[in-house]
Amino acid sequence: MFSLLLVAQVLATAPPPPPVYVMIDEPQRERGRGNGERVRLGVVMRAGNTTMWDGTLWVSARNISSFRQSIQEAQPVACPRAAAYPYAAQNEVSVQLVPQGSGEASSLSVTARWVRPGEGACGGARTIELRETVPMPDAAATVLRGDAGLIVELRRR
Repeated sequence: MFSLLLVAQVLATAPPPPPVYVMIDEPQRERGRGNGERVRLGVVMRAGNTTMWDGTLWVSARNISSFRQSIQEAQPVACPRAAAYPYAAQNEVSVQLVPQGSGEASSLSVTARWVRPGEGACGGARTIELRETVPMPDAAATVLRGDAGLIVELRRR
């Protein structure tokens, strides 16, 4: 009789069965996003008459596209001051394209960044950053202008 009571008590305190997960054949779509058709965009970054990067990036409503090139090297002339770390000449160019809007990407949030060495042997760095949202470019160039002569051109290819 005691063992029957013990079994009844164990059964009464047993944990509930684990949840059942059901797989759905239909692929889940991201909130408000389209089918992810890729668009090829030509990107040119210039400063004055100097082309810093000329290339292409594939963009879709589901993905962020980006390019970055960074060089850090010894200054041409040593800094005469004592420093905790050596001064370096830094050059960097980057661009990031973030699709905006529901369905097919109707616009792009563009972030372009240009870092160049500062003045003198201990000059640090000068940074220009441009952030702007523009309609999705077509065959005609979309031109963005930043400080210090930074120009970014976007064109569908």
